[in-house]
Amino acid sequence: MVLHIANSFLEKYVPTKYYLPIAVGTLSIYITKAWFSGRKTTRERDLHGRTVLLTGATSSLGFTLLTALAKRGAQIIAVVPDTSDPTLMSMIDLVRFTTDNELIYAEQCDMSSPNAIKEFCAQLIKSSGGGLQSEPPRLDAVVFAHEYTHIGALNATASEQNREHTLRREGRLATFFWTTLLLPVLLTAPEDRDIRFINIVSPFYAAAVPSFSPNVSQKEGSSSPRSGKGTSVWLEEGKRSLEAILHTRHLQRILDALPAPSIRADSTPQSKQQAQQQHQKPQESQNHQQQQQQQQQQQQQKKKKDKQKHHTEPVAESATAVKRPSNILAVSVSPGISRWDTVGPYLRADKTSPMYSTIGLLCYAVVLPFLYVFAKSSEAAIQSVLHALFLPTPLKTTTRAGSTGQDHDRHSAATTEELLRGGALYAECNCVSLSRDGETRLGGEEVGRMVWESLEAELAEWRKAEDVKAASAPKQGQKTHG
Repeated sequence: MVLHIANSFLEKYVPTKYYLPIAVGTLSIYITKAWFSGRKTTRERDLHGRTVLLTGATSSLGFTLLTALAKRGAQIIAVVPDTSDPTLMSMIDLVRFTTDNELIYAEQCDMSSPNAIKEFCAQLIKSSGGGLQSEPPRLDAVVFAHEYTHIGALNATASEQNREHTLRREGRLATFFWTTLLLPVLLTAPEDRDIRFINIVSPFYAAAVPSFSPNVSQKEGSSSPRSGKGTSVWLEEGKRSLEAILHTRHLQRILDALPAPSIRADSTPQSKQQAQQQHQKPQESQNHQQQQQQQQQQQQQKKKKDKQKHHTEPVAESATAVKRPSNILAVSVSPGISRWDTVGPYLRADKTSPMYSTIGLLCYAVVLPFLYVFAKSSEAAIQSVLHALFLPTPLKTTTRAGSTGQDHDRHSAATTEELLRGGALYAECNCVSLSRDGETRLGGEEVGRMVWESLEAELAEWRKAEDVKAASAPKQGQKTHG
């Protein structure tokens, strides 16, 4: 019936000569949309029994990611600005119902307040027993999604630009503060637990690579407002994104530098054969065991003589030490340009933004058909984040090496499995790098250390400013009451 109606409509209103151009145009739009939507992850992972801490859960990307993780059975701690908002809590209840997952918890935290962040982390640790000596909270992934939403409106005034600068500063310091508070606790987690820090960043980092300097970034990171004249919004967003990437990369350097236990792997067929014999024949006669020991001693003496004769390097006779990589990996993910989280705030269409305007919402509605083709949906934007969450880690490979011995060499040669790389940047479900000049100039340890120290100094200033503000509030209240 529907096809008959459509056919009648086409025959009546569309000439036959336009059928081919319409078909070609429709196919072109479909292919273009598929291209700009980016790659979809081919990975999958069962998240039952896993706990994910998600910030920025109220953004379009954050809520879509929350739903995707809930469908896979994850227990989710969603950090939201206000749990008294009935609309927000209704949306959380809807996710619980549609995904059949009751392990979704919305917890309130003011991301613009260092004291609120500190109190939240303290409560999270206390809920599992409290203190670093007790069992740490079960966290398998910490996803920072609050910095992905674009900051910077079209034709912003000087006061709005100062406000935008404050929001950028609070966002990056919140990420750094969360990391420094949770890291000491997560380091006490079991060594075989796979833990991931995923920092979701803006796609405009490439714009800041040519001009980015840690020293300049540290000077601009002060709490004093800036006029912003002559500064591109995209460049400001690029600096924020690039700084987050370099901070995440340096975090992984710190994790890799921490002492990690090593495991021992059998390296000789003889030792492996002896282990099998001990399990298969535990009741061998004592005479036979003595004969084996004598043969082993003769073989060892012969090996020593051969080594001295041919001046060969010493080789471990029974086992070799395999260094275990850090069980905590930190990566950055750039989801690309999305319709609502990137373009919406720029056009002042986001009602949660202080720069919202009705005209901006109307402009967004006008360009929405164009954005439907050339910008990503939230579902397409989360694919790279899911890819980073689903990839296996080198920890599992190393553990397998310790258990299988020399068979692992054969297995590794035949396997080309992609592993999650700590400190890397992921975009379009691929591990990408900065430009060649960017990696040479900004990829070193010294730049990462400077960014880290800059964040430490800004964090101390941020916390001090809030303490001063909190101390002055009671005095102002007393003057008003008097």
